[in-house]
Amino acid sequence: MQQENYYIKNPIVKAAMRILSWILLFLGAFSMAQAVMIFVNEVNLGQVSIPVVIVFLFLTPFMLLAAWFAAFGVHKTVQGQNGGSSLVLAYAMLILASVDNLVYIPIHYGADTATSFFILGGIELVAVVLLFLYFQGMGAKVMALFASVMLVLSFGLELTDALRYTSEVGLDLYVIYNLVKKVMNELFAVISILFVAGLEANFIKKVK
Repeated sequence: MQQENYYIKNPIVKAAMRILSWILLFLGAFSMAQAVMIFVNEVNLGQVSIPVVIVFLFLTPFMLLAAWFAAFGVHKTVQGQNGGSSLVLAYAMLILASVDNLVYIPIHYGADTATSFFILGGIELVAVVLLFLYFQGMGAKVMALFASVMLVLSFGLELTDALRYTSEVGLDLYVIYNLVKKVMNELFAVISILFVAGLEANFIKKVK
């Protein structure tokens, strides 16, 4: 198994990746703080359930770790250092979060809604696994590009649905938490497609 490392040559791509990764890290920390507040509130109300445990004790910490590793990996890549290992860890955490999400969907949603979200969740899991393998030097570039496009589209659909729901019910702690999580997912997807497309366009190059 070969560990890939990268250097971002294009200054525009470099700035965009840096900004997106720091926003992602901030949202990850904000989401984790929200998760703690919501979990404490659920405990106080005596409403701790399997979905609550899955989302607030497993999925959110994995997302925070993924955001941290992604931001650290991008930062080191911008500096021309070894950022490849951090990017691999980011996708590993995203795989765990995607699995948790698949477990959560049939428990939380009704049968009709759950099917569409479960299909989207399955597509996202496969795409993240493909990217995880690609950043270890084990996948074809065309498959990685396809996976990143699928992530942008599927996470984009979820974000659109979250925005629609927010406009209908208004803002509260739970709605904001859900919206932030969807924005984080889309940011991950955008960073992924920038990285893979940047490699294809030679804006980003592999280094030994």
